[in-house]
Amino acid sequence: AIHTRFAGEWLNLHVRNYLQHESTAPALEDQFKGSESYKRWKTSQVLNDFKETTLSVSPYPIVSSQTEFNISPKTYELSPGERIQVGKEQVLLCEPLFIPQNYKPGGVEIPQDALGLTELILSSLKKREVSNETYFAILTNVVITGGTSLIPGLEQRLLSDLARFLPQYNIQSYSNPNVFERSSAVWLGASTLANMNAFEAAYIARDEFLERGPEIVSEKFK
Repeated sequence: AIHTRFAGEWLNLHVRNYLQHESTAPALEDQFKGSESYKRWKTSQVLNDFKETTLSVSPYPIVSSQTEFNISPKTYELSPGERIQVGKEQVLLCEPLFIPQNYKPGGVEIPQDALGLTELILSSLKKREVSNETYFAILTNVVITGGTSLIPGLEQRLLSDLARFLPQYNIQSYSNPNVFERSSAVWLGASTLANMNAFEAAYIARDEFLERGPEIVSEKFK
C-alpha cells in the first residue's frame, strides 16, 4: 500500500494561510472561546466549510501559483461582518493535492519525491505485478472517498489525469452518494477496526507515537 501525508490536512494548511493573509480578524483559533481541542475543532469546521463551498479543482494541472487566468470571484463570510473575495485561489488552493512540491507554505519541508494524488495512484499500480485483466478490473473500480473528495471537480480531475496517462484503459470511479459516510470514512473505518479482536496487535500507543512521530505508522504497517 502507498500513502501520502499531503492530503486533507495539507490542504487545510494552505487554506488557513490564505485566510489569515486575507483577513483582518485575529487568527482563526483565537476567534473561538473554550478548550484548545474545541478551538481546533471549530477551526477545522471553518476550513472544511471553505473548501466545500468555495474551492473547486481545476480540470487540468496548474504548475505555478503565478499562473493568471479569468475566474468569477466568490464571496466567503469568514466571520460576522467580514467577507472575503476569492479569485483564482478557488482553484489554486487545490493544486497542492496534485503537485505538492510546487506549492510550499513557509516553514514546511517537502521531499522532492512527494507524490500528488494522481502520481499516488499510478505509483501504486506500477507496484502491482498482476495481469492486464486485473488492471482493467482495478481501473474500472477506483473508489474515491474522504472529506476532501467532496470538493467539486476533484473526482473529474483524477479521472482526467488517469485517462491522460493510461489511455488504453476504461477508467471508472465510484464515490459514495451518502455524503456523511463519505466524509466520515476514516472515522467509520477506524471504529470498525477498533472493534475487531485483532486490534490490540495493530494499534500504536500514544507514547510510541510521541517518541517516533508519524513515520512509525508506515514502519509498523508496511
